[in-house]
Amino acid sequence: MIRPVLLLLLAIIATPAQAQRSLAIKRFEATIIVNPDGAVDVSEAITAEFTGSWNGIYRTVPVEYRTPQGFNWTLRLHLLDVTDEHGVSLDVESSRERHYVKYKIRVPGAENATLTVLLRYRALNGLPSSVKVPVDAVTASASGLDPDISQANALLQVARVAKARGLPEAQVRRLVDQHTNSRQLGILGEKTVNVLDLNLALNGLRS
Repeated sequence: MIRPVLLLLLAIIATPAQAQRSLAIKRFEATIIVNPDGAVDVSEAITAEFTGSWNGIYRTVPVEYRTPQGFNWTLRLHLLDVTDEHGVSLDVESSRERHYVKYKIRVPGAENATLTVLLRYRALNGLPSSVKVPVDAVTASASGLDPDISQANALLQVARVAKARGLPEAQVRRLVDQHTNSRQLGILGEKTVNVLDLNLALNGLRS
């Protein structure tokens, strides 16, 4: 099982101001499964301790990622369901705020109680099911510290990079080919692309 890191941002939905109110997230558990087609299934359990009266919580998920090398990735989230710990469906509203998707979850009985909210959602990669996702596309750190990616990973992003930069896909693909390094000793490992060099070449097309 591959477990990419998804940033957890939680907030509260407050009722009119009351004294001695607090909310504490006592436990957060997530199961993250990357499917063969690149889609990611996420199941979350959020246990909150409500002191005083509250309407519920927010769950905010980042969906736009940008790397220092200039590659951008946007997740398409599909909310499957939101329930309480007994499986009863909860009311939820979704909205977009900057590079996040925000789920506003109503939690009945959120007054001087400890309750658990269960969420299930799927992050779609937007690729046809016939496309095989390279391993490093879902395991690389995206921190900017990985200078090389596999040639397959680079080719997978050609259409998106071309659209973002307003370039023909064929031109971007040629640059990927020009900046592809051979396997070690001609047989070991995979062909790789130096992302920094490729990004500089892409920037050079604008100058």
